Amino acid sequence: MVGLKYPAVESPSMVWVPSTATGGILLGAALAAAVAVGSWRQRPDPMAIPLAALMVASLAWAIPYAVSLEIGDLGQASMWYRLRYPGAVLLPPAYLIVAIAYAGYEEWLTKRVFAGLAAVPVTTVLLAWAGGVTDLFWVSASFESVGTATVLRPSFGPWYPIQIAYLYLLIAVAFVLLIQTAVRAGRVRKRRVLLFLFGGIVPIAFNVPFRLGLGPVPAVDLTPATAAVSGFIFWVALYRDDLRNLPPVAYQNVPALLGDAVLVFDPADRLIEANDQAKTLFEEIEAGVTATELFGDAPDSLDGTVVSPARGEYELRSSSVTDWRDNRVGTVVVLRDVTELKANEQRLSVANRILRHNLRNELTIILGEVDRLADQADNDEAFERIEAAATRLSRLSEKARHIRSPAVSTDAPVVAVDLSTVAESVLARHRARAPAAELSLEAPEGAFVSVPGREAVETILDNLLENAIEHHDRSQPSVAVTVDPGDPVTLRVADDGPGIPPAEREPLAQGEESQLEHASGLGLWLVRWLVEAADGTLAFEDREPRGTVVTVRLPPAETPEPERSESRAAPVGPRAER
Repeated sequence: MVGLKYPAVESPSMVWVPSTATGGILLGAALAAAVAVGSWRQRPDPMAIPLAALMVASLAWAIPYAVSLEIGDLGQASMWYRLRYPGAVLLPPAYLIVAIAYAGYEEWLTKRVFAGLAAVPVTTVLLAWAGGVTDLFWVSASFESVGTATVLRPSFGPWYPIQIAYLYLLIAVAFVLLIQTAVRAGRVRKRRVLLFLFGGIVPIAFNVPFRLGLGPVPAVDLTPATAAVSGFIFWVALYRDDLRNLPPVAYQNVPALLGDAVLVFDPADRLIEANDQAKTLFEEIEAGVTATELFGDAPDSLDGTVVSPARGEYELRSSSVTDWRDNRVGTVVVLRDVTELKANEQRLSVANRILRHNLRNELTIILGEVDRLADQADNDEAFERIEAAATRLSRLSEKARHIRSPAVSTDAPVVAVDLSTVAESVLARHRARAPAAELSLEAPEGAFVSVPGREAVETILDNLLENAIEHHDRSQPSVAVTVDPGDPVTLRVADDGPGIPPAEREPLAQGEESQLEHASGLGLWLVRWLVEAADGTLAFEDREPRGTVVTVRLPPAETPEPERSESRAAPVGPRAER
């Protein structure tokens, strides 16, 4: 059995007396403690706990080592010296963990990896305290005077170089990860990674000369003090050199220009910050309140909905905030006041419903009375004009219904619709309605388009045919409908009438409101809105020798499976997938 050999050394005092070297190491310990606390407060940032653990290891190394430098009793000094080993041997694994997390490989940090990284350090600590059993790590110890300091100089066994090589290997792996990250990084991120590399080099620059007996104070290991400096550099790279620390005025003033309320939540959906508009909107709002307490649900679930806080109605839009590693670090919620918009929509809805209801009822009465009087009077032409006008008003009422249809919205889900089948159906209706008109159709079998529902395509073609037939100046209108497959799918409606007046065509082309004087104007506007909602285009051309060609181009859709083709319409997913 081999024990530690303590040569006889004259010890002038058993009292611990700090020296310059001890003061420097303790100053580093204080810095490590400050960085550890500062990092811990950054939770739940994914780098907060690894960096705090790194600084705790530095602290656990620095304090016992500083005490061991100034104790004149060899036994007491060796005890304090050995107390430094948990921190000393855990510091390089902690640095590697920080590098792994910073490089974005958090999935590597499993329990098995932690256990593997800790195997050699744990063995080292056990051997350091087994001096009375084995000399694998520590053979003997003696004092050496360095200026005003009394330094313990152990004589190590064969395990010591093994664990040193292992710890240097971990640091080298950390350097490789950071270098690879720097190569792939953009300009801002590269600066942060280089700070991390520099922070890792600082303690190595002092530790290697110490191992070789060189450096400013060869017998004193300044690594724990410089490791604390590294931690401070890491903290600066993470939490000060960051876009998140822009002056608050940068985010406070932009939303103020728009009048929007802005709230920032952490990954746990706890409120971090709110601008003045949000504080006005939510009375007594405080940091730490959860999004569920404010809105009744998580922001992601409410994106695009309308919420009602203390007063008014607000459209809620939420967006996740990610760091350069694409990790979610929070959520920004913007509340836009839509109170007046919703009120206008409600007024429009009520007016539309009442007008359509009352207009339809009154027209029904008019048409009924016209039919009854037509049997009793001789002026058939006058009654025909009255009946035609009433019929146009009735159709105008139906068109007004389509204005509020979901198909007009750009957010409506799209489906695959067979344009050829729809064209056949719509032309059949108009042939029955206007038997004198010559209507022709040239369409392939199965020309599928991606639109917000079959009704949208029917309404487009229905209004184009109605416009061509009813506003024709001859008794036998001729209208040719063609469907050309491709990308996009093209629908053409060509007539031989007097043409669409420029007063109607120009506002439609420019997208600006104009005074709608008759039913055809409203119908063409409805066509334009439906085509835009389908991500299509609408164009008007003159036809020779007379007439107009209206061209509608719609996005194509894949042909549905045979078993689904019976309905001739199948969902193709959200509009963003086109």
